[in-house]
Amino acid sequence: MRYFIVLSAVLVIAVLALATLTAPNRAALNAESKAWEEFHPLHYASYLKNEQVFSDRHPEYPPKLYSYVDHYPGLQIIWDGIAFSKDYNKPRGHVWSVVDTEASLRLKPGAVCYACKSAVAANLYLDDIAGWETVSWDEAAASGDFSNPVGCIDCHDPLSHERRISRTFLTDALSEQEIDQDFIENNFKSLLCAQCHVEYYFKPGGSLEVTLPWDNGFSSEDILYYYENYVMPDGTVGFTDFHNPTAAVDLIKIQHPEFEMFKAGGTNPHDRIGMSCVDCHMPMMPQNSVEIRSHWWTSPLRHVEESCSSCHTNTAQIQAQTKAIQNEIKEKQGAILELLAQAGLAIQDAELEGVDSLLLEEARGYFQKAVFYWDFVAAENSYGFHNPTEARKAFDQSKEYALQILDLFN
Repeated sequence: MRYFIVLSAVLVIAVLALATLTAPNRAALNAESKAWEEFHPLHYASYLKNEQVFSDRHPEYPPKLYSYVDHYPGLQIIWDGIAFSKDYNKPRGHVWSVVDTEASLRLKPGAVCYACKSAVAANLYLDDIAGWETVSWDEAAASGDFSNPVGCIDCHDPLSHERRISRTFLTDALSEQEIDQDFIENNFKSLLCAQCHVEYYFKPGGSLEVTLPWDNGFSSEDILYYYENYVMPDGTVGFTDFHNPTAAVDLIKIQHPEFEMFKAGGTNPHDRIGMSCVDCHMPMMPQNSVEIRSHWWTSPLRHVEESCSSCHTNTAQIQAQTKAIQNEIKEKQGAILELLAQAGLAIQDAELEGVDSLLLEEARGYFQKAVFYWDFVAAENSYGFHNPTEARKAFDQSKEYALQILDLFN
């Protein structure tokens, strides 16, 4: 069911011929966003703002990006066995997506790692090109074919310039979850962002297909249930990403689940009133004295008047409330990470001391859940603001499991 990949097709098909006549070069537009400047110079100028690197996010830049590993040593314990324990930086803007991915020390199983980092992937998915995901990373990087970062073609048709979804793994996930057309239409602007800002995994068995674990819903519990009951190609049950040798247990690594956090549980006040990612992160803003839809994808706090004042009269109060939520979640994030590190080391010590294997198995099961729930919030790029209720709940669950581990060995 890919009929909704271009939701606006019915509306624009009648004007395609006219668009071709008035802008004959549009058909040549592709993954290089610079080529779109001719038709949308103000939007392109807005897009270039994504090159900015802010000192409040990267105090030592240039040249050093903010390293989570340097500031949170507990990551070396919970992520022992995966390269995130050695290389995990705060992201820069979307235009750095290819550069920063290629510079990362983390393992890259194939060209599939460009799926959300390079605009070239938009056409690979829409053209249904088979097997490109498994091309070796070194070969793909050396080719230069994926050098264009996130850009215009990811969300816009190159002929009509209408918005459309290009990542078919997203539309496949919506189909498999049997989400109706009303949901898709009502959430279309957010789904454009959900092409990348989601939790995902590479399908086991060699294909490396990007797959979204949404069969049961969007909440952290829904996704954990999905992974715990996933049937692997060899018939075993349970999906994991890596083995942690400190706790001697297999774990899941979560990836930026912004869309899931936004939609989870129906508890996000902005979602309940029909707001979308675009409303806050891409407000109407002046560009060369003309008001356009901003293509500077950044925190709404950097343009709080444009993002918030259409609903909130006191933007200073909104800014203060936002920072209060984020500071609360950030403090909990650090404190619970310390508990997780203690729990991982407690399991390691207990094994060395010859503690009963059944007790160790119980502790490792708790550790799997504790790390999962913590990472579901920590890997999401809003410090809980996208859904404070869901963030607090997931952190509470993580803390409870970590404390149960420590209680087992006291």
